[in-house]
Amino acid sequence: MTQTRLKRLLILNIPYVLIGLYATKLAEAWRLAEGTEMSEKLLHLMDGFLVAFRSPWPSFVPSDLLLGVALGCLLRLAYPLHRSVYSVAINPKEDCLMNDILMQVRDLSYRYEDQTLALDKVNLDIRRHERLAIMGSNGSGKSTLFLNLNGVYKPTSGQILYEGKPLDYSRKGLLQLRRNVGIVFQDPDNQLFCASVAGEISFGLYNLGLEEEEIRTRVNQVCDRLSITPFRTKPTHFLSGGQKKRVSIADILVMGPQLLILDEPFSALDPKHARMIDDILEQLAQEGITVVIATHNTDHAYRWADRVVLLNNAHILAQGSPEQIFSDHDLLSQANLEAPQMLRVRDVLANQGLLSSDCFPKTPEQLAELLGQKK
Repeated sequence: MTQTRLKRLLILNIPYVLIGLYATKLAEAWRLAEGTEMSEKLLHLMDGFLVAFRSPWPSFVPSDLLLGVALGCLLRLAYPLHRSVYSVAINPKEDCLMNDILMQVRDLSYRYEDQTLALDKVNLDIRRHERLAIMGSNGSGKSTLFLNLNGVYKPTSGQILYEGKPLDYSRKGLLQLRRNVGIVFQDPDNQLFCASVAGEISFGLYNLGLEEEEIRTRVNQVCDRLSITPFRTKPTHFLSGGQKKRVSIADILVMGPQLLILDEPFSALDPKHARMIDDILEQLAQEGITVVIATHNTDHAYRWADRVVLLNNAHILAQGSPEQIFSDHDLLSQANLEAPQMLRVRDVLANQGLLSSDCFPKTPEQLAELLGQKK
């Protein structure tokens, strides 16, 4: 038995044993008052109560201890404490935050077959409804981390928990995980394999064994949502890069996930389609879906993310708010990233005394407003 489990067992049983011990004192006071009037019995009982509780550790004779432990064990069996009671007693901070955490990564390490260490003791919490940007240079471990989160890879060591429970790598467990945690690959051609768009989007739903009417309704809804309806009957290999990206996102959304992971969602897209994907991500975040992206685009991460995580050489280099991360030039240099354009413009204006270096404009409109206030 580990020390943690032993500690938990002791914490669980101490209240019952103490109740049993103090109950013996009360029983003794009642016995001594036997044959007296009820009023005197109550006085003796109160006296016994005060004796028992006058200090945290009243003196007990061996018989008291044996009776108390025995009574405590009986109480433990008859009235078990609810888990929430002792989880707070053991780690109140963790328990209070647990409901906000959707997925936890604990000391995650992953080695490829050639023994390349892709992730080394990574620790990360993904919170519900947050917009999280994972950033780092090529080879830093972003894609490997995502494939571990989705159960495609199994950690070499460490653990991943979804809603407080370790991932189940059985076929049934992975099917359930991928209903809740969907991943959109960087290259849509690695994800799309059905002949038609409608067939591609409905494929996962058929695997779930849903009714035909339910499948049709879900596919229609997601096609309308992502403006896919005009080309839903087309073969997937005739689609443009932006269209393929939308279909690959629809593949996942139609399953109704709680967590959507996108690996380089803006890769190889022209500005028009990049803005379209940006609008989709913004819409999903507003609807309460947790969205995690890997990107090199610091402008987008600064404007969009609630939190930024920097990966470097298989480790987490830093994590924090966009303002914290992108204001630290040393960190950005280590991660081979540049500061967002808005912050570079702000620094130039701050050096000329036109703007405070403490402000963090995220759009040209916000920058113009700050300059207007300065006049």
